[in-house]
Amino acid sequence: MAAEINVKFVDKIIRVTRGAYICSLVYMIFLAMSETISNKLAIWVYFGVFLSLYILNFVIGFIKKIKKLKYLRIKVVIEYIAVTLASCIFGKTMMEFVLFNVYQMFYLIEFAILNEEMRDDSSMFKDLLIAVPSIIHLLVYMVRNVPDKWMFFAIFPPIIQAICFYILVDYLVRKIRVYDRRLSRVYHQNISLREANAKMLEMQEKVKKVNNEINYQKIMIQDMSRRDGLTGIYNRVYFNEMYSKLCTEAKAKNTSLTVALFDIDKFKSVNDTYGHLVGDEVIKMVAGIDNDYAERNHGYAFRFGGEEFLLVLPGKTMEDSKQILTDLHRSIKSREVVLDDVKLNVDVCIGYSSYPEVCDDAKLLVARADEAMYYGKTHGRGIMTADTGKTIEADSTEKADKPDKSDKK
Repeated sequence: MAAEINVKFVDKIIRVTRGAYICSLVYMIFLAMSETISNKLAIWVYFGVFLSLYILNFVIGFIKKIKKLKYLRIKVVIEYIAVTLASCIFGKTMMEFVLFNVYQMFYLIEFAILNEEMRDDSSMFKDLLIAVPSIIHLLVYMVRNVPDKWMFFAIFPPIIQAICFYILVDYLVRKIRVYDRRLSRVYHQNISLREANAKMLEMQEKVKKVNNEINYQKIMIQDMSRRDGLTGIYNRVYFNEMYSKLCTEAKAKNTSLTVALFDIDKFKSVNDTYGHLVGDEVIKMVAGIDNDYAERNHGYAFRFGGEEFLLVLPGKTMEDSKQILTDLHRSIKSREVVLDDVKLNVDVCIGYSSYPEVCDDAKLLVARADEAMYYGKTHGRGIMTADTGKTIEADSTEKADKPDKSDKK
């Protein structure tokens, strides 16, 4: 099956051939006009041959349907035979022999290149067959111009030389084509490698984006597991995880750590009177204020359970915490909860304790703050109570012994 060729390859061969024919046509016109040339008929015959071959190449250059290498090779054979016949019939001088011999060598090289392009295994045999006209052309010239006694010595060396020359040309053409194919293979391999690298980089970017998205989702899921579903602040599970780290850090650095626990007063009656939707709004309001004060003071806000909340203040002493909690208490009392036609204000009891100022064990701060808060709930409610280390002391003038926990509600 004949091989396909690209248009650029065909155009290069046809352009080179047409250029050679134009040069020959100009040369023939020059010879025809010269008075020293006696054989004008041969010159015009040569002119006609070259003009016909030029027109053949010109027409082939515009026929886009010719896409097979074998058609281009037939063109070379026609050119070769035409030039050889013209030289054998009319050629007599050395100049004519040299001119046509150059064309023959050009056709042989072109023919060898086309055979290589077609990857024809029998191309060497075909090339040697097409070289036969060159040998005949050489014999005709020798018979016409060399004496009989020198005929053998004149003919044999050029024949051997022509054969050797063609074998060398064929060998070089094959080597060049093999090298060109290797370069082409390496080039395409490099292109494939670059494309593979580009795809690999693209896949790496996609994997990186997927991993980032997975990590982000993990962080979001982890954060959601740490937060209370209703209020959005941290839950008790995260408090248990976080508080031990804060206690360890406070002991290691010998810094203050304050824990405040507060509970919404009479929250059960709010639910019973106004319903759970209003109760939820009250919880969200208190949690929001708790979280605001935590962020302002580099602390942590937690929903401890039900209507109980925690505010953890690392690095704050009892005196520092008293002012912060006083402002927090006022904010809760003054904030109005509005839902539909319901308008409601609530109050809280706050108990707080601090390490190492009044409690020498940071892990007992929650229990000490809880006892202080119970004191407020059993002595009038709406009270902020400080842990003094030995007795529970309300920030108001009211003092009492530690209450019974059964009085919480």
